[in-house]
Amino acid sequence: MHMLRKRKISQRIVILEIFFILIGAAIAVRLFYLQVFMHEVYAEKAELQQTSTKKITPDRGEIYMHDLSLEKRSPEQNNLVAVALNKKFPMIYVSPNEIPEEERESTANSLAGILSIDSGEILKKLSVADDPYEPLKHKLDVDTTNKIKQLNLAGVHLLDEYWRYYPNGRLAGPVIGFVSSATERKVGQYGVEGYYEDILSGQSEVSKLNNDALGYLFFGNSDEVGGFKNGDSLVLTLDQNIEWQLETKLKDIADKLGSASACGIIMEPQTGRILAMTALPGFDPNEYSKVNSISDFSNSCVQTPYEPGSVMKPITMSAGIDMGLVSPQSTFEDTGVVKIGSYEIKNNLNKQYGQATMTNVLENSINTGAVFVEQALGRENFLKYFFDFGLDKITGIDLASEAKSNFSNLKQKAEINFATASFGQGVAVTPIQMITALGALANNGTRMKPYIVDKILHTDGSETITKPQEVAQVIKTETANQLSAMLVSASKMPFYKMPLKESYYMAVKTGTAQIANLTEGGYYTDEVNHSFIGFVPAFDPKFIVYLKLEKPHGVNFAVSSLAPMFSELAQYMLTYFEVPPDIR
Repeated sequence: MHMLRKRKISQRIVILEIFFILIGAAIAVRLFYLQVFMHEVYAEKAELQQTSTKKITPDRGEIYMHDLSLEKRSPEQNNLVAVALNKKFPMIYVSPNEIPEEERESTANSLAGILSIDSGEILKKLSVADDPYEPLKHKLDVDTTNKIKQLNLAGVHLLDEYWRYYPNGRLAGPVIGFVSSATERKVGQYGVEGYYEDILSGQSEVSKLNNDALGYLFFGNSDEVGGFKNGDSLVLTLDQNIEWQLETKLKDIADKLGSASACGIIMEPQTGRILAMTALPGFDPNEYSKVNSISDFSNSCVQTPYEPGSVMKPITMSAGIDMGLVSPQSTFEDTGVVKIGSYEIKNNLNKQYGQATMTNVLENSINTGAVFVEQALGRENFLKYFFDFGLDKITGIDLASEAKSNFSNLKQKAEINFATASFGQGVAVTPIQMITALGALANNGTRMKPYIVDKILHTDGSETITKPQEVAQVIKTETANQLSAMLVSASKMPFYKMPLKESYYMAVKTGTAQIANLTEGGYYTDEVNHSFIGFVPAFDPKFIVYLKLEKPHGVNFAVSSLAPMFSELAQYMLTYFEVPPDIR
């Protein structure tokens, strides 16, 4: 009996040992599984419990213009003025979890009148009881902010935040562009804000901060992920005083004549620096959401090809002279009409000039004379010079969405299309292409690449300065000088009512072009575009100006609409740059 009891106890011990061995093995297997196979999963969970992440948004780079008048007053003073900067504005948000249920409706009603937001919309946001943050309105003005403070409502908070601010308002709006806040990430749109988005926006950073056992942050062993960098700033080539003069004068004439749009560009022909550029109607970047049409954002100087008309004649003429086919004194017999197949090309107002020189062709803007030169060139040479002047490709200016020209008519190789192209009809180019091409005439035959940013100011204090870039020597220096003299002769014609020509040698040419009817074909009989090109002083130009009016009313020709404005603008700039007169 005693032996039997011992045997049973021994069996129980063995069973217990086996039981504990199995439990130990199970635990060991489980630990092995967790530590080896599930290591990454639990390590990630542990990190999430022990760390917090925070995205740090960089400051956007600012944008500056020049102001030569500041330098004149004080040579040692920085002549830069900010045209796009980051400004602190209050915003309002509500914390529904802090507002008693019985006060929500009255809170919504109180805020609705001040914020001009429907009370129902506010109440809907207040109805999420546990929500700590519901934004109501950004960029509050001082008056609105003070009224909210006076209410002293529970759960209603004000918070400062930085937004893009444009102190000059509408000035050069399409050139500068704007920063869109439609999404959480603010992005530059149009103009230099869009073109230089990556440079201006900088690089954000995600910081990892460690938590202690109670969940509080401590900074001793924080990790930083990414390379945080504030945005670099830009210095534009524009001068704010020249920009204001161009924009004001062009708007005055465009409004007076009821033009659908207008464009103006002023450039240094020797460098390609854009001193001023405006596209009307334009917009205020501070209030970009209030524009009537998305087309208002467009910079027609670089984004809208059009048929330029007779401002193309100097390019046609320069090709003929450069090849030695004609000279300024060469003559042709003008009968007032050129017949090409079933088509007839006539001069403006059906005029007939008889025996006329090539200089007369530019002085009187003789269409048949331009066709005479084009026919002497032949199609291949005609296209070669047009393309050498860069009219078949974008200029590469540092502005968003530059448009291409349209020379599709010339691909058909119809004789009539080449004839009309010689005086700027049937082909479409942008104003920036035209001023760049004609700028070669003012720069000894060398075409320069236009640019709008003088330099980039890096956050480390260094600078990247834009260097003028020669694109091509399109005509000989002698040819360019001859064309300049011919355009000076044109400026002396009595219909150019410009007092400035009595003091300076001015090279000018106008263009009045019919507008194509894209729906029915042909051209509108009562709608035209006006264009103007001019550079002064003609034989050592300080600047070249290109102007365009779309569909002006009440004035038939560009010589009446734009020549007087050019004279006023040029007089201002010559005084501003202190250029002595040619003629004393």
